Amino acid sequence: MEKKMTISRDAQVGILFFVVLVSLFILTVFIGDISFFKEHYAIMVEFDEVVGLQEGDKVLLSGVQVGKVETLQFQEGGAVLARLKIAQGPHRIFANSPVWIASTTPLGGKHIEIGRAPVGLEGPELPRDGTGRLKGGEPRDIGREIETAARKVGEIAGEGKDVLKKVSEGEGTIGALINDKTMAADVKETVRNIKEAAEKINAGDGVVGELLNNQETAQDLKEAIHNIKEITRKINEGEGALGKLVSDKKLGEKTESLIDSGNEAMRSIKRTFSIRTFLGIDSRAVPENEVLYSKIYLRLEPDPDKYYHVGAAIIDIDRDSPLTTPSRLAKISSDDEEIEFKVEILLGWRFFDRQLSFGAGLLEGQPGATLMIAPKTLANPGTMIEQTWFSLETRAPFETSDIDEQIGDAPLMTRVEIGTNLRFSERMPIVKIHVGTENILDDTVFMFGAGLELEDKDLKNLVGVLGSAF
Repeated sequence: MEKKMTISRDAQVGILFFVVLVSLFILTVFIGDISFFKEHYAIMVEFDEVVGLQEGDKVLLSGVQVGKVETLQFQEGGAVLARLKIAQGPHRIFANSPVWIASTTPLGGKHIEIGRAPVGLEGPELPRDGTGRLKGGEPRDIGREIETAARKVGEIAGEGKDVLKKVSEGEGTIGALINDKTMAADVKETVRNIKEAAEKINAGDGVVGELLNNQETAQDLKEAIHNIKEITRKINEGEGALGKLVSDKKLGEKTESLIDSGNEAMRSIKRTFSIRTFLGIDSRAVPENEVLYSKIYLRLEPDPDKYYHVGAAIIDIDRDSPLTTPSRLAKISSDDEEIEFKVEILLGWRFFDRQLSFGAGLLEGQPGATLMIAPKTLANPGTMIEQTWFSLETRAPFETSDIDEQIGDAPLMTRVEIGTNLRFSERMPIVKIHVGTENILDDTVFMFGAGLELEDKDLKNLVGVLGSAF
């Protein structure tokens, strides 16, 4: 009789996980219109200040995206050097091309804009070997315009002070008028001529005199002045729509409240639309214990130094696993299995220029904390191996009748891992590969895993809209 070949449950889960990874990879490549083989080159731009620009922000050339900000580094003297990653293409960037930092939307966000060089003054085209360098101009945003206007007002005030000083010293026409006796005599003669002209007007001579001495004209002027006074009286007494607007205190208070609400709403919209959102899936296998931990999560970053992690952990324990208890085994038939679902909610902070991350909350449904170290010395942005990191996870052990984690006298379940983030293309998801050990406080076992993480701009906009609504 022919022996039927069977595939173990762990192998089935592993194959399924691999298919999910490949599917996500294919969707990202073809639906996202991503090319593995697109070449890039670097351009360095020096700015006096970057006014909120961040690594990963867009680079536009004449309004078209051609790259992104790869790194930002301080230089001696306080300047900031931005390394731009530019895609190869038919576009041309010249030595005299203007470059500045602009606001992406009125609600926030920054990007770098490269403009067209003056015709005939373009200079040589920047080389595409990484040695090209530009000098950044003044940032262009609302705050900068207000600052410029204030500076101009100060300059005008200073010029006025200089003018008054020159006048007091007799310089210029006004100074001569005040200090020169001859010019003073001329002024007196001018005043005498004006007086004679006024006398002629009073006598009714000329057009102006006739206008002022004509009774019908005078009556019309009186009636016009009377009407203006009557309109002003009605407004002051609150008559009519304009009068209510001016005199009704409650209406004024409502208007002020509406304006305050609008300002607060704009601040809320600006704050929520600056959130970065990441979707991820991650799995780790513990072969010795025949356990597979899988996680699906959403990470929100309201600012670079803070994050929220929300997700679900799926724990798949084989019926032959040493962690399976008789109570759990009784629930599992020979052809079925029991999967544990746990909620994950973490609040995290980052320190030391985002090289150290700490999170606390529910880890696989139990109180716990995470610590991750991502040294800049092990970061290689723009390359396939983007970042190498170390992590420590610790949580309360499962104390149920279905799972016996066998941690002995250890108070916590603790894991240590080393991993690397791989990025095959600029718009590709990050592929995470990691290995480590579990239960290091008692009976250490080996584990390994992999995952995907993708920044989702559409979800970011949805979160921004929901955040501004509440």
